[in-house]
Amino acid sequence: SILASKDRLKKIKKIKAPTLIVHGKDDPMIHVRNAYKMHKLIPHSKIKIIENMRHLIEPEILSQFEGNLLNHLKFNS
Repeated sequence: SILASKDRLKKIKKIKAPTLIVHGKDDPMIHVRNAYKMHKLIPHSKIKIIENMRHLIEPEILSQFEGNLLNHLKFNS
């Protein structure tokens, strides 16, 4: 549905909230280049690319970025 949505980039440009972008390097559905594009479009965003992560967040993958996520939530809630 993300790929089919119209005006997605316009919507992303409107995001002003602190944003942590977490993306799998091996995502077969949404290429990692799109995560870097979002990072450029969202002011002051942070990006975390996860090695060996595909499209879903499996428990063993979560441990690779849970610290980043918890810090983001702690300082931006």
